Amino acid sequence: MFTFNSPYFFLLIPFLIAIFCVKLKKGGLRIPGIKPFKKFALKSKIYLIGKFFIFISSLFMVFALARPQLLKEGTSIKKEGIDIVVALDLSVSMLESDFKPNRLEKAKSLLLNFINKRDNDRIGLVVFGGDAYTKVPLTFDHSVVEKIVSNLTVDDITNNTATAIGTGLGTAVNRLKNSTAKSKIIILLTDGVNNAGDINPIDAS
Repeated sequence: MFTFNSPYFFLLIPFLIAIFCVKLKKGGLRIPGIKPFKKFALKSKIYLIGKFFIFISSLFMVFALARPQLLKEGTSIKKEGIDIVVALDLSVSMLESDFKPNRLEKAKSLLLNFINKRDNDRIGLVVFGGDAYTKVPLTFDHSVVEKIVSNLTVDDITNNTATAIGTGLGTAVNRLKNSTAKSKIIILLTDGVNNAGDINPIDAS
């Protein structure tokens, strides 16, 4: 469906038409710096062409201000799956190269492969280092999750020199506490031991 987000700008069109009609009765078409062409006879062909293009340009400006939009009708898709929140470690130790090219890239590769197989599930993403935050809330839009996972680096966490596993798990739990899914799962991806944060990983689990 085609629509305009700000249709009230069309109220300018009558004023444009009025101004255009008045201008047709006055003066000439100015061309700065070219004296021989400063003025043309009123209603001459060149004069009218110039005025016509000015008028059309003004109309296009009004249409742009009205913000034309092409809307697609939404469709409801019912999916019955589970809610999954992934808690991913972004501490600097994840850059160790015992996996190729490093632990983080290997974890991301495995995670992307996993997401690709979970068509009917909502997936969210929590990242953590010395602190933790929700990178992606639970969503069926797996393309968004995959894009964000692909671009993750250890710099996405300010305090990336520590590993607060309990805080990461606690943040993931908060993402699931209001979920009404038949099953709720947290997947923890980390290479270290808990050495920061106020929440013990066992208590969070």
